[in-house]
Amino acid sequence: MTVLLNLGGTIALFYQNNQPRDVGFQELVGSHVDVVDVTPTSSNGLGWRHLRTLRETLLAKWRDGETRFLITVGTDALEEVLYFLSLVTPPSASAAVVGAIRPRSAPDSDGPLSLSLAFQWLERGESEGVIAACGGQLIGGAKVTKVFQGNWTFQPCSPADDGLTPWVLSERFKLLKRSPRVPILPVGVGAGVWLAEILWAERFEGVIVEAFGPGDVPPTLVKPIRHLLSQNIPVVLASRSAPGRIEPLFPGIPGTSHDLLSSGVLGAGGLDSIHARIRLLVALAARPRVSLASAFTMRGESAS
Repeated sequence: MTVLLNLGGTIALFYQNNQPRDVGFQELVGSHVDVVDVTPTSSNGLGWRHLRTLRETLLAKWRDGETRFLITVGTDALEEVLYFLSLVTPPSASAAVVGAIRPRSAPDSDGPLSLSLAFQWLERGESEGVIAACGGQLIGGAKVTKVFQGNWTFQPCSPADDGLTPWVLSERFKLLKRSPRVPILPVGVGAGVWLAEILWAERFEGVIVEAFGPGDVPPTLVKPIRHLLSQNIPVVLASRSAPGRIEPLFPGIPGTSHDLLSSGVLGAGGLDSIHARIRLLVALAARPRVSLASAFTMRGESAS
């Protein structure tokens, strides 16, 4: 049996007299599907507790013998939910994350078609892992991005190979109830001074730095980043380029990727900052603790 885990979003939205209301899925998908409401909310209201509850519910059903899961979610958060599931879905299970760009009450609603495509993929049982279904299309793989091409749609992230070794959190691990404090700090010309002030002043449990090109940052960030590392607070470098890849280049210059990576900063490879943050959140929240280096090991390197 396929299990539908409803997180809410536009796909569960119906407008009546210009007022939104959630509509149940059971009458839409039929009795052959087990529908479970997982604290459904609008996509802009999705939080860590929803992700944690989603994983707990999925694991409970998996331990009961279920292996096919369909997750409905708002498209604002689809990228993060999809990638989160790729890091926590147990072996032998398949998960299709389904969103809808337009509400179900709209004449051109794409939710029913996306649901149908997801069910077909799950029922074929041709592969394990995760897939996205949105806008009436299936997109394979753990990473997608939302783009505007005349209208809103999703496309695979490029490059598909992020250069990191595969990493999935075992089902024996639990996740903290609260979300670790992990911001994304994008660099920019003239932003180094006030970004450094943020790093010195705020208390974070991890930081994603959205760096130039292969991982360079303004020199003013070097000292606060090294201070964070001395406090055992992980710093992960992602590229603000699209697509970008973190590489150890230009040794001997303060603030370059070579300088930072050699000092203990973790590289996100080809992951963008959004996906790198989800990966770091899962690694930080895991109990018992996991090696952060193992979660961000570049292919061809060994975790220290």
